[in-house]
Amino acid sequence: MTPARSSSSLRRFGLVLLAAFLVYNANLRHIASYDSYAAGQLPFRLLTGHGLTLEDPRGLPPYVRYSIVTSRDGSFVSLYPVVGSILVTPLYVPAVALVVLRPGTNRDDLRMVMEKVSASVIMAAAAGLMFLVLETLVAGPTALLLTAAYAFGTTSWATSSQALWQQGPSQFLLGAILLVFVRGFETPARLALLGVLAGLLTANRPTNLVFHAAIAVFVLVRLRRRAWPFFATSAVAGALLVAYNLHHFARLSGGYGTLDASHPAFFGHNAWGFLGLLGLLFSNRGLFIFSPFLLLALAIPWAGACRFPGIKVLLASYAVCLYLHGHFFDWAAGYCYGPRYVLDGLPILVVAIAPAFERAWKSVPGRILLAFTVAFSVFLQVVGVFFYPQNDSGNEDHGFWTIERSSPVLALQGGPATPDFLGLLLPGIAMTHKLAPDETRVRYDWEVLPPPSWPRGTSRVLKLRVENRGTAAWSSLGGMMARGAVRLRLSWYAADRLQDPGLAVSDAWLTWRLQPGQSLSKDLRVVAPGEIGPAVLVVTLIQYRMEEGIFGGPGSEPIAVGVDVTP
Repeated sequence: MTPARSSSSLRRFGLVLLAAFLVYNANLRHIASYDSYAAGQLPFRLLTGHGLTLEDPRGLPPYVRYSIVTSRDGSFVSLYPVVGSILVTPLYVPAVALVVLRPGTNRDDLRMVMEKVSASVIMAAAAGLMFLVLETLVAGPTALLLTAAYAFGTTSWATSSQALWQQGPSQFLLGAILLVFVRGFETPARLALLGVLAGLLTANRPTNLVFHAAIAVFVLVRLRRRAWPFFATSAVAGALLVAYNLHHFARLSGGYGTLDASHPAFFGHNAWGFLGLLGLLFSNRGLFIFSPFLLLALAIPWAGACRFPGIKVLLASYAVCLYLHGHFFDWAAGYCYGPRYVLDGLPILVVAIAPAFERAWKSVPGRILLAFTVAFSVFLQVVGVFFYPQNDSGNEDHGFWTIERSSPVLALQGGPATPDFLGLLLPGIAMTHKLAPDETRVRYDWEVLPPPSWPRGTSRVLKLRVENRGTAAWSSLGGMMARGAVRLRLSWYAADRLQDPGLAVSDAWLTWRLQPGQSLSKDLRVVAPGEIGPAVLVVTLIQYRMEEGIFGGPGSEPIAVGVDVTP
């Protein structure tokens, strides 16, 4: 590649990366799972000289600390692979400097900010790489449009760019591999680079081994003895992975080998079987439902010349990967938005449909159909980014084959989620201080009572009137990570276990500003719990992420109502 071409490619890559980064952060939110709790901490530990070990998590609740486990050497390490954390560690240098210069910095808040920033950077870089790959296969405008569809019309936006799941680094590494393929991989240096990337791809997520194997087969068939640099560097990466897994877990499979058959990540021929594969593609968490433009995969010609070297064997490996994930105990990937387990190999499918996408765009009917399907795909991602997980919309217990209980519908019904970082930009209107007892006096009145009986898992719209009888204004806009925001908390309890943790708990937005003496009528969409029997719904105001933040001023008892939850 000439210096001029290299400079031009770098500039285009940077522009796509910047645009994607800005869009990925437009929601000003931290959408994550405790799956990524260890991944977000590890860069801090690396930069402060603690290596790949983590802080003792035993003071944390079990539902938070499960991604941190005890190593054979007595230290604490991540249950999941650490490649993604290592890749984003350089991005954490300013954050570590801030902690050193300002010791009072809230490290948990900083961890969440940095996890969001680093996840969005690595996924934006994956989008930039995808554009460089696509522009070698189709015309520039088509490549840009398909890149936008990939970046904003798949759950790459609502999932990979929002937290340090393994899917973002997988997409980034696979995008880099595809770029090496289209730019030429025959030289020893590029073969060595390809081996490193493939090794990291496998180390990042064990099921990516199928992609690694497909690349190895293609390179070996194409170059035979000249392919040795690829296998040499792949072997080095593999040896490091094996050494890490044996040292900490005494298993080649690493942390995954410690899981039993009840864990969602356990692979086996479970009750779903082939239905799990269909679910990954066509359920209300399916790839082709969330991103229907990808149905162009059905138009891929399997005979004749291909614009991309090795695309057929790579597509076959993607099919194998989907089959494997379809046989997981939890093929739907737990509490999340959309088809998370299809994302690791998604760059392969996008590259494969590029010629069909270009052909369809040249005809008027094809252009109309593509415009509609891409716009619909982007709309579903907007719902995920700005509304999820409102209304318990990530819960897989709602079912997989109904539209009315799908994640996008439930999230829309729940309304927009509160921006976690907006208080940083508009501190003057955010609640940032702990309210005093005389500032938390409140009166609740039902305007529409819950029905006496309620089928489990179904939703109802209830109307509640809330009156501010305190001496200070309330706002549902809080400071950093929405701390201090005044919100409604809805808790379900079994009628005979009122002192136990609730069956289900959710928070709802109250208002931008409610002055003393003012009241408002609030529509609440509430989902009945999954447990059958007598239950009690309790509604109260809280100050989010404040200790003892339940409103407790005189005469401010929570409002409660009994409901019979039926099958």
